[in-house]
Amino acid sequence: MSDIWGRKITLYIFMSITALFSVLMIFTNTWQILATVYGIIGFLHGGAFSAFSAMLMDVTNPKVAATQYSILTSLANFGEMTSGGMSGTLVTMLGFSRVFLYSAWALGPALLILYFINLKKSKEMIT
Repeated sequence: MSDIWGRKITLYIFMSITALFSVLMIFTNTWQILATVYGIIGFLHGGAFSAFSAMLMDVTNPKVAATQYSILTSLANFGEMTSGGMSGTLVTMLGFSRVFLYSAWALGPALLILYFINLKKSKEMIT
């Protein structure tokens, strides 16, 4: 899918559908439905990770591709595992509402910076 539609579009599709199925977990009332929805989320997460890995391959320097890609992938895996492990612990200690609020405070400025960089690039392309 990444080769046909592009990396970003594929990543957006998988992340959007993952968010939809994550919301559906609220409405599960039996463990069979929970296991099915959780399996689908795992499959979608794998699709998003493969699109993300393809993006990492695109940004690597061809001269040091194997080393640079392995470093980028290691950093991505470390970030994913660390954030996954910390989020469960923090939800238990602080509650879901506070973790959601604190993560918005932490990630909001970074997302705004990326938004303004994208906005500046699109204005430069128009002029």
